[in-house]
Amino acid sequence: MSIKINLISLKGSLLGRLRQKGQTLKKYLPIIITVLVLVIGLAIGKRIAFLSNQSINIPKPADLPTTITLPIDSSLTPLKQSIGQFNPQLPDPLMPEFNDSITLED
Repeated sequence: MSIKINLISLKGSLLGRLRQKGQTLKKYLPIIITVLVLVIGLAIGKRIAFLSNQSINIPKPADLPTTITLPIDSSLTPLKQSIGQFNPQLPDPLMPEFNDSITLED
């Protein structure tokens, strides 16, 4: 009977170890698969780029002509200039004069 118990305990410990390894494998399997897919994709992309062996031609930026703005004379030109020269800041207010002779009855 002790032999059977020892075999069962050995089986249990072996199964326990395998279960622990399986849980560890379950944790890291998605990471391993992702890394493998990325490495295989990079290898395939490198092979395709090597086989194509074509240089990349980047076009030069287009030369755009500069636009010339002509001055326009209209009846609203003075109004436009006055709006452009308007100062939105208010002047400092004057301090009121201090008068000691004022009483509450006045």
